Amino acid sequence: DLIHAFESAGCQVTSFMTNGRGDATRIVMEYANNFDRIVCLGGDGTLNEVATGMIQANCKVPVGYIPTGSTNDFARSHKLSHNVSLAVREITEATGRPMDVGKMNDRYFVYVAAFGAFTRASYSTPQEMKNILGYAAYVLSGIRDVSNIKPLHIQLTSGKEVHEGDYCFGAVCNTLSMAGFMSLPTDSVAMDDGIFEVLLCRMPENVLEWPPLLHALANQDYSYKGIEFFHSGEFVIETEKPMEWSLDGEYACEGPAIQVKSLHRVLVLAADDPSSQQDSAIK
Repeated sequence: DLIHAFESAGCQVTSFMTNGRGDATRIVMEYANNFDRIVCLGGDGTLNEVATGMIQANCKVPVGYIPTGSTNDFARSHKLSHNVSLAVREITEATGRPMDVGKMNDRYFVYVAAFGAFTRASYSTPQEMKNILGYAAYVLSGIRDVSNIKPLHIQLTSGKEVHEGDYCFGAVCNTLSMAGFMSLPTDSVAMDDGIFEVLLCRMPENVLEWPPLLHALANQDYSYKGIEFFHSGEFVIETEKPMEWSLDGEYACEGPAIQVKSLHRVLVLAADDPSSQQDSAIK
């Protein structure tokens, strides 16, 4: 078992159970500075709570993450193992790798903040369905909601650059994978450079424009006319009214003024450099 594996590696372990939303943040804020490692066992939402607690407690202790969620985008991007023995070895032996965390007004996100099409599925799909179907649950729920997709008018200002219009989907990313099936090009992403990758999809004018848009997203064709893809470390989003967001798969409602900023290397991940790991690490 997990505790025995850490004890066999020479660690003294104290475990805490979470019973509801916000528990992980509260526990980390209260106890994190008393330990040499913080280990999160759960999904991306639990990791989000742990990261929030670490930042609010101003704690620089390395954080280990053993993924047990349904899509595990963060683990996939960082090549973290699901295998307990491999995960324990890496968490206990790694010196730590600094990484960025996003801040949206007073909320934090570890790898993605998204709005619009399909994002509702990340926090409204029953956990039982996620556990059984994995990322397919998000796809199925998203397909069911296509007929209800409405355009969202936003204005995003990054320095002198302004993006304004009606969008069906948008994502502020620090990841290689979103929802297990959408990905970003590896040569465009560095998760410790203080810069986000921002993806905006304009609302199709008719049903015939949906297939090429979805095809472009699935094939990383971000030069498609309906997609705006750019990099920014800080920007402001203005909306007509508060709008729903998914922060690492967790519900948020922000607006009409939204300040987004990358907190450069504010969290230390107890993991090796991914460039030194094999692609087969996630098993």
